[in-house]
Amino acid sequence: MMKRIWDFLCAFAPIKTVLFNLHYLPFADAVKCPIFIYKHTRLVQMNGMLIVSAPLRTGMIKIGHYVPGTQDERYQQTTWEVMGRIEFVGNACIGRGTNISVGKNATMTLGDNLTVSGNTELYCHHRISIGDSCTLSWGILMMDTDFHAIKDNASQKTINAPRPIHIGNHVWIGSRVTVLKGVQIASNTIIAAASVITKSFDEEYCVIGGNGKGASILRHNVQWEN
Repeated sequence: MMKRIWDFLCAFAPIKTVLFNLHYLPFADAVKCPIFIYKHTRLVQMNGMLIVSAPLRTGMIKIGHYVPGTQDERYQQTTWEVMGRIEFVGNACIGRGTNISVGKNATMTLGDNLTVSGNTELYCHHRISIGDSCTLSWGILMMDTDFHAIKDNASQKTINAPRPIHIGNHVWIGSRVTVLKGVQIASNTIIAAASVITKSFDEEYCVIGGNGKGASILRHNVQWEN
């Protein structure tokens, strides 16, 4: 028990935590410190809006939390760059080395009991929603934009506009997975490690894997445990 307390004190950033809560929440809510900020977290942009749509409890949301074995405790940094709207539906643990970027007119919704192991990049320029009880392993890239516009030469119309990503409830995304714009994933599914997902899947209780147009359902009628 004493070791756990000591490890927490070594990793916790009290001043950033207080300032972060006061910046985003009304004073009566901020003093409860529902959001913990850990060391090596860079608060790059805080012009956006943060909503917690659940009863507030101290430390229910952890940003930059260290998970042994998947992150470099000394050097890896978590980055917070929110100019739009981000909503936490409940408990969330965002691991060290994760980059959260929400554009000015974008909305990111993170469900209850979300775990992000770390070293993950979430880029939201339109809309990203992740359901309840999801686990994101390490090294994941999820983005609803290509960042650079691609135009049709004849019409000069943009053909790769940002499109929303929706991840259902109780989805496990394996390590090194890439999820690109326009993807919708059904609840109670698993995405196999190192997959590149560019199309939607609406079947529950299955394992999804593969790359791009070749991604498919690898196994049916399975479920996973947290």
